[in-house]
Amino acid sequence: MGRKSALTEKQWAAVGQRLLKGEAARALAREFGVSEAAIRKRFGAQTKQIKDVAINWLRQSRHLVRCRLVRR
Repeated sequence: MGRKSALTEKQWAAVGQRLLKGEAARALAREFGVSEAAIRKRFGAQTKQIKDVAINWLRQSRHLVRCRLVRR
């Protein structure tokens, strides 16, 4: 079961959103009073995966736009 979280689910959601916007885990850890390790444990792999998907989606979108512009 483990120890009770130092942050509420709403606070964790805010941390996750800010990580996705590019804020540093270290700065967020200081602001929210938790360890950087706690943030990385909760969001580390998930954040990287979401960023990778977003980057790939953006690349594909740009490629499609270029293809449409070339056809005209």
